[in-house]
Amino acid sequence: MPLPQPLRLVSIAALTLASLAALNTVHAQTKPAPPPPAIALPQVGQIQIDGATDDWADRGLRANVLTEAAPDRRPYGDHDATVRLGWDDEGLLVRVDVIDGTLAESDRDNTLWLRDGIELFIANGDGTRRVQFIYAPGLDPNHPQPRTQTIDHRPAEARADAPTQTSAIGKTDQGYVLEARVPWAQLGITPAEGAEVRVQAQVNDVDEESRKRQLRLYPIAGANSDSSKMMLLRLADANAAPTVTAVASSGAYERFRRARVNVGAPAALAGKAVEVRDAGKVVATGKLTTQGRLATASLVLPIPRDEYGTLEVAVDGEAASSVTLPDLTESRTSAIENLEVRFTPFVFHGKQFPQVDFEDFRFAEDLIGPYTIETTFYDAKFNPVTSAEAPGRYGAVVSIVPDDGQPLKRYVTLYRAPEEVKWRKETLQATIELPPGLGIDPAVGRDRSEEIVDNVKWSLRQMTSQNGHLAILLAGLHEMQPGEPALQRNGPQARDDAYWYELKKRIDQLEPYEYVATLPHSYETSPDKKWPLILFLHGSGERGSDVTKVLKHGPPKEARAGRDLPFVIISPQCPARHRWNVQMVRDLLDEVKAKYRIDPDRVYLTGLSMGGFGSWSVATAYPNEFAALVPVCGGGDPKDVARIKDIPTWVTHGGKDEVVFPEDSYRMVAALREIGGRVRFTLFPEADHDSWTATYSNPQLYEWMLQQRRGAPQQPPATTAGTQPSE
Repeated sequence: MPLPQPLRLVSIAALTLASLAALNTVHAQTKPAPPPPAIALPQVGQIQIDGATDDWADRGLRANVLTEAAPDRRPYGDHDATVRLGWDDEGLLVRVDVIDGTLAESDRDNTLWLRDGIELFIANGDGTRRVQFIYAPGLDPNHPQPRTQTIDHRPAEARADAPTQTSAIGKTDQGYVLEARVPWAQLGITPAEGAEVRVQAQVNDVDEESRKRQLRLYPIAGANSDSSKMMLLRLADANAAPTVTAVASSGAYERFRRARVNVGAPAALAGKAVEVRDAGKVVATGKLTTQGRLATASLVLPIPRDEYGTLEVAVDGEAASSVTLPDLTESRTSAIENLEVRFTPFVFHGKQFPQVDFEDFRFAEDLIGPYTIETTFYDAKFNPVTSAEAPGRYGAVVSIVPDDGQPLKRYVTLYRAPEEVKWRKETLQATIELPPGLGIDPAVGRDRSEEIVDNVKWSLRQMTSQNGHLAILLAGLHEMQPGEPALQRNGPQARDDAYWYELKKRIDQLEPYEYVATLPHSYETSPDKKWPLILFLHGSGERGSDVTKVLKHGPPKEARAGRDLPFVIISPQCPARHRWNVQMVRDLLDEVKAKYRIDPDRVYLTGLSMGGFGSWSVATAYPNEFAALVPVCGGGDPKDVARIKDIPTWVTHGGKDEVVFPEDSYRMVAALREIGGRVRFTLFPEADHDSWTATYSNPQLYEWMLQQRRGAPQQPPATTAGTQPSE
């Protein structure tokens, strides 16, 4: 059945890489990057997996430099690594030499990737069989034995036997060495010259009071969900002995006026010339300079008219590495989606509406060319108006029309004050306690409170023109009545969301969420069965117009990896620059129930980060819809939890999350426990913002969901208050 145009729904029963390729044909802007060239992998015999490396000599593919995931490298005496790869008739051979001055390994056997250790991602040539092995070296005094964790991403039909490997850890003067052999049978590979295998190695390091740093064999992140982001190797004879003498990586295009390629190589190559070539043509040149143990160069490339292919990086005239720039069309589309408009000001007085243009109009013209702007204004009752006759809320529908290209829409809230505010004459009455982290003695803060409040006053004045947040706040406050309960559900942001939802419906500009529907394998062969539903809300990084981004995390990722989850999984996509709208999520739920065979008593709501906040909000707004709630690293309104007291809720968060602080979850859990809510809480003590991988890869989560039914919850009420994790 052909997909509708424009795309509204993508239905995927058994999700595979092939079906993703088909999705990419629907979204022209999501053109896959050209495949990287295969690198010869030498045959290496008589290697003993014992943690001693003398038998390697100089054999194998030698990666003498790895890519630092972060833009700034730490001193190489603290953390460094090299990788050696080879093969024999039994399996893939891996050696990783690590320099690490301080070892801090995960306390949990099922989250080894969170702390110091090595991750190996290995797949067959076409990426259909993918396995991840994680190694903790056992050199932390608290963890004196090596540990290995296996995550199997192979399709269900390939999982007759659990993935196996043989490994050994050896201690060295500066750190440790890992040796491993992964059997070919696990990957469905017949070992012979010409066969292909994909590999990514990541070396993790977390020192005290620092975030995880990572060195990668292959420069591109994302091997955990995409085998194309691994190094492609082709089995060769023992005489092949390639050496990776340089690594190259690229970031975002710089204002779409230039691109940049960063190159790293051993320090011995400092002073050597570097070239970046596209199909043999030199497009950038530079010279390596010393940086710690490395020699590095940063080369600027012109923006291509179409797309560069796979770029070759040559050092001293010899090919040394390759790199693929981000997809130009996709990057440009994302940048256009995120262009912001600015009214001068957003908060105004008088009947005349303010002027509008892009916040960075020069950059906007670089992206879309010359353009004109047309704006239609609406009052608080949704009537089109040409002047602001009364104080209060106004909605501005801004149409940007490029001379050559698709028109853009922006929806902006304005607020008309009854009269001009004379900021110099105004005195704000407030008491502000400065955060302790600023290092100001509280007594001094109290003594100088007048000056602190005065600075806040001038910040408010600037906000009238800098962004629309103050206009949303003032419009909401203007519409409230004294004595209304102060809840997020009826607060300024919720009122603003409701206003735009209704206005867009009235002017026929309400665009429903696009979504991916992942169906159980037996959905079509069980026509009389009603299925439980998981409604999954993604985080801010997956917003946009490429609906396949929703497959990156959560239940759809698990289904994509081959896990046959007995649910219909609906994964909508939130547009760029927006957050989840509770009314639109409710509309989607109604649509899905009508389209698919859904058991209405087994509807489960979950989301991560921005979707975690969205899950709390949607459940609080429509508590009678859901049988269970799973917010991951999110937060909500503790004052409103009585509405979801009897919804079984499983909250998870990372203890070291510095994007959404664990306190956001603590407050919700504590409020639910205080009233006897049906809540359980899992804190991953060493996890940062990515607490969703551990959450959604846990089979117990899905077993727990299936136990819960609307109106007959199996999760018992909480018996104690507090915020301590329950497991």
